[in-house]
Amino acid sequence: MTIKKTSLLLLILCACEGSTLDRTFVPSNQDGGAQGLDRGFTFDGAAPVDGGVGLDGGLDPDGGSEPDANPLDVGMDAGFGDAVVPDSGPADTGLVPCGFDEPGPADKARVIVLGHPFGAQSGMPGTDIRTLNLATDGTITDDGTRIDLGFRVARLEMVPSGEILLALGEDGELASLRVNSATNLNVLDQIQLPAAGYGDLRIAEDGQTVIVAGENVDQTSGLSTVYLACDGRLIAAPNEFFNIRLSSSFVMIPGTSQVVLLGGQTVFAPIDPDDLRVLSRTPGQGFTSVNTFDIWMDFIDALRIGATPDGRIIIVPNGSPFSNEGSQASVLQLNGNNLSELERLTGLDDAREVIFSPDGTTALISLLSPGHLAVITDPGTGWAEVDRIRGIGLAEQLAMVSRGALSGRVYVPSVDANGGPNLASVAFGMPGVVSNLGQIELGSGNEEIPGPIAVTP
Repeated sequence: MTIKKTSLLLLILCACEGSTLDRTFVPSNQDGGAQGLDRGFTFDGAAPVDGGVGLDGGLDPDGGSEPDANPLDVGMDAGFGDAVVPDSGPADTGLVPCGFDEPGPADKARVIVLGHPFGAQSGMPGTDIRTLNLATDGTITDDGTRIDLGFRVARLEMVPSGEILLALGEDGELASLRVNSATNLNVLDQIQLPAAGYGDLRIAEDGQTVIVAGENVDQTSGLSTVYLACDGRLIAAPNEFFNIRLSSSFVMIPGTSQVVLLGGQTVFAPIDPDDLRVLSRTPGQGFTSVNTFDIWMDFIDALRIGATPDGRIIIVPNGSPFSNEGSQASVLQLNGNNLSELERLTGLDDAREVIFSPDGTTALISLLSPGHLAVITDPGTGWAEVDRIRGIGLAEQLAMVSRGALSGRVYVPSVDANGGPNLASVAFGMPGVVSNLGQIELGSGNEEIPGPIAVTP
């Protein structure tokens, strides 16, 4: 069973004092313009906002009525906002291709986006995101901007073109922002997902289909589907919602309709021993479970699972301190709709997240409390840990450039006991080889502590 962990970042809050960065960005469209947030929609359980702008927009929603044939339609619209309810998915939303799936030049100035989950004072949540400029030679400069989104961000992700950033709140808030440069971001839209805890979000290869995992134990736990319009509008599809308890992380297998999901295992009624599932996704209809697997015998706590670019190898970390299988990682092979465990790696204290190199030969597993990155590869005798990068404080989320001269650069939000908040950089090389490229300081103070991260693909 997946357990939500309280981040150990709390341990270092008192060690960081003061702030050197006080820039605040005010979106130019907050006055309720064409791309403003004030569009008159109602989130379930919230008071309506009167924006005076029509909701239909050619999308043929139900006009705020109940979703069509949704198995979770029990009077609460599965927790989705009333104004973002399309009838049957992309075929009925009026969406047209936007080019969000086209990466553009492989070598270009990129934007790194960081979430800051802590406020200036201990115990206060942080609601800011912050941008850094990543030059074509790999130089990182703190000449970006800072935006208050109004909610604590759990995950950041960019569409393949890098034009749109999605910010997922830990309580299910989802916002879209246009990324023009490190100094020019515009908030476009925001919706509310079903009541659950959130930490994982993936964007499909089309650049406009967004899948989000919500972790809970009731009807609002599972995978949500949201469509991204060309103007940044977020269109929820509650009829495509896949209800499963304790869904925490997943991977989308490239070139297929397959999704491998970590979730569903419970020791309470109805008991379910299976912890991994292969799903098939049909656009406009949602997910179907095609196979289930009982890989782990005990609790699982994984922030994010990872897969090779071809989707054949999947690594599931388990950092649970309450599990007999904690500090381990399962290396799995996907063959058709079948998953089989190739290796069980051990000695991975507080394992949190997995990312693979662009060629799929090497993986990194972040180890939170040790402040390490474990280097995993298959030297010909099976997947194993072959190296460890140390000195990256509270390593957790990972983001990578996968194209161009910077292909294989991985960026890791870090907090060092002696140096304070920073952004660490490492680089994949030959199979099993990862180089430590150093760190850039982010300033002192609780509000500078970094959490979620995204980088222009």
